[in-house]
Amino acid sequence: MRTRFFNLILVFGLVRALFAGLSDTVTVIAGGDCMFGTNVTDLLDKNGVDYPFCGVKNVLNEADVRICNLEAPIADSGTPFNKTYTFRIAMRHAAAFKAFEVAHLANNHILDNGEGALFSTLNVLDSLGIRHIGAGRNIAEARKPVIIERKGVKIGFLGYSLTFPEEFWAADGKPGTAFGHAHYLREDIPAAKKQCDYLVVVFHWGVEKSLSLRDYQKELGHLSVDLGADAVVGHHPHILQGMELYKGKLIAYSLGNFAFATWTHAVRDGGLLKLFFADGKFLKAEITPMLVNNYQVTVQPRPLTGEDAQKSLKGLAALCDSLKTPLVVNGDRGVITP
Repeated sequence: MRTRFFNLILVFGLVRALFAGLSDTVTVIAGGDCMFGTNVTDLLDKNGVDYPFCGVKNVLNEADVRICNLEAPIADSGTPFNKTYTFRIAMRHAAAFKAFEVAHLANNHILDNGEGALFSTLNVLDSLGIRHIGAGRNIAEARKPVIIERKGVKIGFLGYSLTFPEEFWAADGKPGTAFGHAHYLREDIPAAKKQCDYLVVVFHWGVEKSLSLRDYQKELGHLSVDLGADAVVGHHPHILQGMELYKGKLIAYSLGNFAFATWTHAVRDGGLLKLFFADGKFLKAEITPMLVNNYQVTVQPRPLTGEDAQKSLKGLAALCDSLKTPLVVNGDRGVITP
């Protein structure tokens, strides 16, 4: 009787340990550039705020935490900055971003309509319970991490921009974006890592519509990992760039567009990146290729399937190969494992 009792305790302990290990696995889905204001405002008025992401809802729902790059202020007014392209999303459409827990704001459009529109963005995201990184009312706020807890595990996020105009960069007493200075990273990443179990660092960087990486992308990506980042995610080129395993951590240099309201045949596919973490380390990444050409999807991205998915993933695999990182095509998804 006593032996049976202790055997039951042992079995219970093993089962509990097994399920504890499973519950410790957390996932983050990262999407690229999102902007559905300006010339598609009427489209959302007609179809509702769920319109941009309804085609990817099932994929997004696979993760514990979701993050995207919000590349426009959310405001109903503002003075456009003097540059070629300025964007603005109507406040009545802000709820579309409830598909995400975190919005990355460090980019070259978030101050397109001035500081007041930035403040409006921060306020409306706060009111919706959407956390934000990379921009703020001053440089300290822009550099502040976001920490989200899931399954008893804390996941941290930091955001930076390496894009112009310089007038958008925050400073002491000046609203704006956190520029990706190396000395900021050396201060911010170790401090943030002390507050969380896993840390994702996000950059807006690189050259638009270029497959080639700038030297600084690799330098800052590697530095981030050296300092404690568990994954690095990038965007701005509007197209997919290669992904690299560095010291067992993933650096995704550009995820391309996600739901971005411009029309060009130069931008066809993007990617949703799913990061897996467990036991204090990065486990693997899954990439779902997305059709984002607005001539075909009209600001409503959807997963590529079949031959189209294979073509996109093979192209991405070639870019990863150039970074000495194998991407395995598994059906309609790509997988990278340390």
